[in-house]
Amino acid sequence: MKRTSKKALSLFLALALGLGLVACNTDSGKEKDNSGKSNEKVTEGGESNEEETNSEPLEFSIMSMTWGDHEKSLREDGSNEILDKIQEDSNTKIEFKWFPADQYANRVTTTLATGDIPEVINGAGAMLIDQGAAVALDELLEEHGQNILKSYSENQIDATKLKSTEDGKTYMVPFVLNYQPAYAWSVRADWLENVGITEMPETWEDWLNVWEKFKTEDPNKDGNSTNDIPYSGDIYSLMPIFGMNVSNKFTIMIDENNNWTLAPESENFKTYLEAVRDMYSKGYLDPEFASRGVYVDNNSLSDAVNSGVTGSTFTWAEITRTATLGLQEVNPDAKLVGIKPPVGPNGHSGIPGRSTVTPTSVITIGAEKRGIEADIVKFFNYVFSEEGMTTMSYGIEGKHHDIVDGKPVLKDEFSESFANARQAGINYTPLAHNFFPEAYESIMLAGKTYEESEPAVKQFYDALYAGEGHWFNSAPILNTEAYVNKGAELFGQLGTALAECVIGEISIDEFYSQYENLKASGLQEIIDQGNEAWTALNS
Repeated sequence: MKRTSKKALSLFLALALGLGLVACNTDSGKEKDNSGKSNEKVTEGGESNEEETNSEPLEFSIMSMTWGDHEKSLREDGSNEILDKIQEDSNTKIEFKWFPADQYANRVTTTLATGDIPEVINGAGAMLIDQGAAVALDELLEEHGQNILKSYSENQIDATKLKSTEDGKTYMVPFVLNYQPAYAWSVRADWLENVGITEMPETWEDWLNVWEKFKTEDPNKDGNSTNDIPYSGDIYSLMPIFGMNVSNKFTIMIDENNNWTLAPESENFKTYLEAVRDMYSKGYLDPEFASRGVYVDNNSLSDAVNSGVTGSTFTWAEITRTATLGLQEVNPDAKLVGIKPPVGPNGHSGIPGRSTVTPTSVITIGAEKRGIEADIVKFFNYVFSEEGMTTMSYGIEGKHHDIVDGKPVLKDEFSESFANARQAGINYTPLAHNFFPEAYESIMLAGKTYEESEPAVKQFYDALYAGEGHWFNSAPILNTEAYVNKGAELFGQLGTALAECVIGEISIDEFYSQYENLKASGLQEIIDQGNEAWTALNS
């Protein structure tokens, strides 16, 4: 794949920026003001001392998208109370350049073309790395970013998401939420009761029995047994039951030998194909499986569940709360509950855990040209310190939270919902930070204990933890040259062949024949380069 060299782009940037750059000390990497004082406020652990309070603030810009309730927290100058507090405590002055999500990709492309590159750009890591506009952070993190490293370094799979597949170096500072439960298998408890099932299904055979009754015995009691969908969702969500821990529509997984590969390479894939073909032929599987599901179109899946035609599904755990509340407006007995993931015919069971990291911030060659890349790492290291995490997760003491028994507790108005918290600037996700799991759970429970919570909230919480002990870390999509050049076309063809096999348009043997043709057309290159990159990233 053709790449623009870093040297060439750096020269272009220097010409574009002209002679107006802030003078810098290239030995220390610390920005100086006109008096020659270095900015020392942002320290390794986020601490400060008395003699630093008069130093000039570190000035830089951050370009990012913003969306939804986060956007509502912002004033006209692009800041909010939480961001003000972070800047004050870290002695920084940040120019925030926020853009709507639907315009953002074009905005980044335009910015790179002009050469007037902000010191930090969010959400465009692959493009910035490819264009040589990103600064490698490994040495900087080791020296100045121990708080950042501590937040994710124990998670092998998530750590790779911050690295380049080309050189194995780390280029991104993440948003971190170390809270594993996210998804859930769920079933309509009232449907189970209506068809005479008194125990929750556990094994694959149990589920086949449930789906047969859902298909034939009119579980929603509307007098029509043909309009009920026993299992609504895509076919990829069924793969972990057969030993293939997939969490995407590309069938990417890490196998038992720690290889990056695709599900059709597994010895269990044929058993899986036979099972889902059987589900489809008997009417257990959603006939719209190719166009709705958590990995295909989750909004469409939610619509099906909320309409009351779905007996069971797999998606985000919160649907057990939202769907139950909506359905009960029509049917007071309706109840969608979380349940342990099925144990497959060979004893496999799994459910993807929430990714600890979301790749977020890239420090660019704009910062490198000014010699402040180390200082920006120190800034983020402060954000990832105990003090910074508290501000980002709980806001300002006395304004957004109080200290109770030595711990921050969100005030009621901000713990009532994620919308309220985000509109106040709490957990401002467009800025890379580490969100306290305790704060997340507090908002999830609307500021109450589990015992104090409403039944629907308890349902959501129970669904989150129904999969405990079965969670797996999701395999990363690796942007290798083969994937970038051929992935969209080949994975599209693979999905089509798989769907045709499930509905019986082609046989299992014909599917494997098509799969081998796809491998010869470049899918094997994607597998080989992906596994090579995976091995290198973890060496």
